[in-house]
Amino acid sequence: MKKGFVFLLLCAIIGIFIYNGSTINRSCDIGSQTYSGKSNNWKAGITFETENSNQTEFTLCYTGSNMKNVDLIGFDVDGGSFGFHLKDGELNKEGLFEFEAKIPLEDKIKSLEGTVHWNDHSETLTLLKKE
Repeated sequence: MKKGFVFLLLCAIIGIFIYNGSTINRSCDIGSQTYSGKSNNWKAGITFETENSNQTEFTLCYTGSNMKNVDLIGFDVDGGSFGFHLKDGELNKEGLFEFEAKIPLEDKIKSLEGTVHWNDHSETLTLLKKE
């Protein structure tokens, strides 16, 4: 009887981890954004709308396994002729950080370099432009 209970308990715990991981990854859809990239623990996407307003939509998503230990995050982007820095961002319960801003971008830039900073960690992402 004890073995059966332990087995069911282990199955429940594994199921919870699988469910939580798939929920986070499902909400990390950056496929529609102009620039996108990923690293070991993050996915990022940026869309620049340069027609009228230079409006920028930015999405950063944690894909790692320990979201509860992610405190404030920062993100640096280098586009060669421009760059921007985000500081003190917080993930929502799905592991997303999103914002909109007015950031001009030249259309000819094919890739952006981004670095995510959280706790005492950092990872670099290359965000490639979709053609």
